[in-house]
Amino acid sequence: MSWGAHKSLVSLTLLGAALGIVPAVSRQVSEAESAAARPGSVLRGNLTGGIWVELAHDGQNYAELAILDGLPGGPPQTQFIPLSADRSGGSCILRAQDGAATVSPCPGYGSYTAGISISAMSGSAVFQEVGWEGSFAWGATNYEVGEAARMGPGYFPLMLGIILSILGVIITFQSLTKGGPGGDKIGSFAWRPLGFVLGANLSFGALLVGLPSIGVPAFGLIVAIYALVFIASF
Repeated sequence: MSWGAHKSLVSLTLLGAALGIVPAVSRQVSEAESAAARPGSVLRGNLTGGIWVELAHDGQNYAELAILDGLPGGPPQTQFIPLSADRSGGSCILRAQDGAATVSPCPGYGSYTAGISISAMSGSAVFQEVGWEGSFAWGATNYEVGEAARMGPGYFPLMLGIILSILGVIITFQSLTKGGPGGDKIGSFAWRPLGFVLGANLSFGALLVGLPSIGVPAFGLIVAIYALVFIASF
C-alpha cells in the first residue's frame, strides 16, 4: 500500500469520527435550549431489591420508565419502557403497551409512592422529583455550551468536534491532491483495512453494551477490547 493510501485511510477515519461528534453535540445543544420548555418532569426512586429507576412524564398521558442498571440477570445498562396512562377503571395507572410493566398510581408533581410491576418482578418505590437536568437517564441530553469566559459541559466536546472536522477536511484534501514524500503517486483506496478498522469499532460497541433488539447480550469491556484488537489487526 502506498503512502498516499495510508494517509487517505487515516484522514477518512479522522473525518468520520469528527463528523460523528458534531451532530451528536449539536443535538445536545438544541435539546438543552428547549429543556426549560419541556413539559413534565423526572422522578427517581429505589425499587424493592435495590433497583434504581427513573420515571419521566409529560404531565398528561405519556411516561417512560428507565431502569438505570438493568434488571437482575439482564445486561447492566439502562432500559427504557414506554408507558401510557390508563384511566378506564376510575383511577390512573401507567401501563406498557405489551402489559409487561405497570406503575400505579400515575405521577403528579412532587414526591410520591408508587407500586411498580416489571415482568415477574413487583415492588414499590418512593419517588423523589429530580427534574430533567438532575436525571441520570435523561440529564446527559441537557448539556449547556456556555461561552469562552464561562464554559459549560458541552463547550469542550463542541469545540473539539469542530476542530477535528476542519483538520479532517484539510488532511483529506491534501492526501487526495499530493503524492508521498518520494513523489509516489497516490494509490487506490485501502478499502480492506478501512473496513476492518470500522468493523472493529462497531464490534467493540456491540460487545460492550450488547444488542438486545437482536438478542446479543453484553459481554463486557475485556471481551470487547480483545475483539477490537483482533479485528483491527487484519
